[in-house]
Amino acid sequence: NEDGGIGFSSLLSDVTSSLQFKPERSFALCYGGVSEQSPKAIEDSLVKKLGIPFENVNVLPLETTPEDAQRMLEDLAQTEDTDLLFFSFAGHGREEDGLKFQNGDFFTSESFQTSLSGCTAKHVVLFLDCCFSGGMAARVAQSLASHGDKLWIMSACGLSETTWSMPILECT
Repeated sequence: NEDGGIGFSSLLSDVTSSLQFKPERSFALCYGGVSEQSPKAIEDSLVKKLGIPFENVNVLPLETTPEDAQRMLEDLAQTEDTDLLFFSFAGHGREEDGLKFQNGDFFTSESFQTSLSGCTAKHVVLFLDCCFSGGMAARVAQSLASHGDKLWIMSACGLSETTWSMPILECT
């Protein structure tokens, strides 16, 4: 489909339909650990479907390190008057706790906890599209329990499950 085959637009619409937020007071950070295609498709959905201003959606280059992503997420989390803070990760995960960045380092649930500890946003949405993302989602939800109902986490699979990407088919 138009958003990279993941049905992201409809999923995002389902989640955000119950949230009260103003698009102009919303920010996003998107990373694709395998290619930049997935975060660009997500960026497109956030801008076109939700009306979030293009300049409020940051697509991280593949060379981004977990430390860079953590700093950027911390900065966005502490932006005053934020209605919606969105973070997406599409790539590789590991069962022990981590989202693998292109340089081989990992962004952990502790990284999320540190980044979002001073979060002032009304709503935080995490979209984790990688193997073992259910385990990461559970650890993040537990460590950020104080955020209550403002935290939404979508994971591609369960605690000890792997995901599968459909191969790109060429039509002749």
